[in-house]
Amino acid sequence: MNLGVQVGRSEYGNQAPSTVYYASAALYHRINERLTGVVRVIYTNQTSDLVSSEYAQAIITAGLRQTF
Repeated sequence: MNLGVQVGRSEYGNQAPSTVYYASAALYHRINERLTGVVRVIYTNQTSDLVSSEYAQAIITAGLRQTF
């Protein structure tokens, strides 16, 4: 399992400052000796003094890796 968290803040000239929160988690499972599966979740949230600059996003991916 992998976990990650990041926080960033940006301020540009006369624009309203914004803060971005990023979190991710990945779970790996060995299916057999040659095949591994992974499920990853990524969440991003941006807050700002300017409401039109705010957003939240969640991404879920799944994949397989085969070794030869």
